[in-house]
Amino acid sequence: MLRVVDLTQASPRRTVHVFGTRTDDPGHGSIEFTLAPGVGGSTLSLLLTAAPDAKAPARARRFTLMPSLETELLSAAPLRTAQELLEASLTGSGQVPLQVEDYLHVFAHTRRSVLHVDIQPLGWSTRRALPYARLAAVVFCESEFAYDEYLAVALGLQIRLPQGAPLKVGMIHRPCQKPMLLLLGEPV
Repeated sequence: MLRVVDLTQASPRRTVHVFGTRTDDPGHGSIEFTLAPGVGGSTLSLLLTAAPDAKAPARARRFTLMPSLETELLSAAPLRTAQELLEASLTGSGQVPLQVEDYLHVFAHTRRSVLHVDIQPLGWSTRRALPYARLAAVVFCESEFAYDEYLAVALGLQIRLPQGAPLKVGMIHRPCQKPMLLLLGEPV
């Protein structure tokens, strides 16, 4: 299940997306994004709830999402864009959509309560290591985008992360926009 809450607008937006065939299925986790005005600026939080197994109670982890570049840090606009893209990464269609379980896999054992979110044009490249201990990334592109190009992006991210860092890379079709890359990760 995905729940999205935006409290920064005059009429708050609350959206719930349910994945799977049954809403009470204990085999799935849930994700909640909450964008709210806070002291000194807006904040975007992410609540991951891991599905309980037969031997353990459900686990929940709450994170604060911060833009990687701290310009515009107090503005809701870049956080709202990140929230919308994260929601699209779970509800959109594409060759490689990320599932709730993918986010749970990547962030199940984080040491920090702050994750960084970064939105880059797809042509963006870095020649140095990415500053993430674990990373979920989503390529947003036209449906004509070649699968080989997606694999090249995924491999490029993998070789720039510390060895053994958990990584999931998805691909979602977004017509009428330039290809872009969404990065959500635990900073090193």
